[in-house]
Amino acid sequence: MFTGRVVEEIIATLLIISSVKEDNMVWEEEMNECYSVKSGYNLAMRCIVRSDRHHERLCRGCLSTRVRLTQRYVECELSCHVCNVEVEDDIHVFFGCVAARECRSVAGLSQLLQNAAYQHGTVADRVFGMCRNEDSATIGRVTSLFWCIWHNRNEKIWNDNIPSPSQVGRMTFVVWNKWFTVHQLQRHNVVPVEDPRPVRWKKSRVGCIKCNVDVAFVVGSGVTSMGLCFRDTNGQFVAGLT
Repeated sequence: MFTGRVVEEIIATLLIISSVKEDNMVWEEEMNECYSVKSGYNLAMRCIVRSDRHHERLCRGCLSTRVRLTQRYVECELSCHVCNVEVEDDIHVFFGCVAARECRSVAGLSQLLQNAAYQHGTVADRVFGMCRNEDSATIGRVTSLFWCIWHNRNEKIWNDNIPSPSQVGRMTFVVWNKWFTVHQLQRHNVVPVEDPRPVRWKKSRVGCIKCNVDVAFVVGSGVTSMGLCFRDTNGQFVAGLT
């Protein structure tokens, strides 16, 4: 990994803590400091999401569906993680899976994605077709939907957590609204101004439940979003809704 000169400099570096006699291999992503495949994957995904190139992975044929894993000589089942019925390839994950179809219905994108013009060819063919024919706002919503569907699939694999299609569909609105808001502010060189007043949560009366509400109205998008959080007298989370 390092050249001879760099190795010598590393070895010559004095340790700050005098009690440390030798270096140890430590993995920061786990509490026990030992490497696991799950934590390694999560770290890799965080690095990918922070990179601008992650948007290209679907159309470049790089998503690790079960079909693609078997093509790379990884032994695994071929059935979809979410529906456990059909073979999991790119087309199934984003267009064919029953969960994906329900998600796009909640997100208000069923009519677009069921368009006959986008029912043939690879995922890349369909996405590029939409890019040629649809406006940027619509493509942004489709991109947000695809991201949420893939995130939902990974939640099932790594955390055994499968949000309902309605939750995924609503999350699509939240993701798109955040992206749209940020880019609108950047386009007009507007810096969000934070309220300088401290915001403190106050307990409700004994025996009562407190509901905090937040609502967003994004100009030009035609979409409104809201979030609700219910907590008891001690501040413990009871329920939530977006």
